[in-house]
Amino acid sequence: MQKNMRGRNQRGAALAEGVVALWLIVSITVASISLLINSGMSMFYKQKIAYVAMQTATYTAQLKMNEDKRTRGEEVGRSLLGAMGFNAAQAEIDIKEITVEGAPSIQVDITCKNLPLFHGTEAGMMPFSVTLGDSATCIKQQAPEAYVWLNNNPKMSGYLIPVVRMPPGGVGSSGLPYVIP
Repeated sequence: MQKNMRGRNQRGAALAEGVVALWLIVSITVASISLLINSGMSMFYKQKIAYVAMQTATYTAQLKMNEDKRTRGEEVGRSLLGAMGFNAAQAEIDIKEITVEGAPSIQVDITCKNLPLFHGTEAGMMPFSVTLGDSATCIKQQAPEAYVWLNNNPKMSGYLIPVVRMPPGGVGSSGLPYVIP
């Protein structure tokens, strides 16, 4: 007695392999697009934080000597962060006075926490937020720029008269002693 031994139909296995391959392609594509978007968002955040840090350092370096640089710098930094769309309450701003090549300088460190990222995957493969920071340094102008004025008047020709251009903060920010008559 001869039995008819026919093999199983292989179409079902090919269909399962196709479904798995398609599922892998779709999930990897979604994950890679999410990674690309999150990388772009992180670069965008980093550029904004760097701009705020540099503006804060420049502003703080221009303050008069008798002003509290830390408090005023933090106020300006937080207001700039708020204007740029960041949550200023979750930002850390650290302002220090340092020296660069012997010149007095201001260093501003800004760290922003819990910056939102794109939620492209539900599997928890990627973070939902990121913490980024930046640092900026600005050299303070120590003293006013001095010039010499040469007069062509014959009575004054033997004398040099110093002329001083004061910094934007006025006489008090020059670091020189002065007397108001």
